[in-house]
Amino acid sequence: MPQIRNIPVLANLSPADSFARARAFLASKQYGLAIELYKAASRDPSLTAESLNGLGVAYDGIGRRDLAERYFQRALAARPGNDRAK
Repeated sequence: MPQIRNIPVLANLSPADSFARARAFLASKQYGLAIELYKAASRDPSLTAESLNGLGVAYDGIGRRDLAERYFQRALAARPGNDRAK
């Protein structure tokens, strides 16, 4: 599992809160913070597929299509048939 950095805005958040904040940061194109928050959110099995998909979107946003593809593939593997993970 990737190491989560101790960034004050990320500290002590539940996975659900991390996921909600990640979506907000992604929407505002703050990709670095979104990536860290999606990584934290992925610790919750119920959020894993959606978090991996969010990581794919965020990495695509910073031009890292290699990592984006990797996370999209992991999202599909985590929840086959999830039409959002494409």
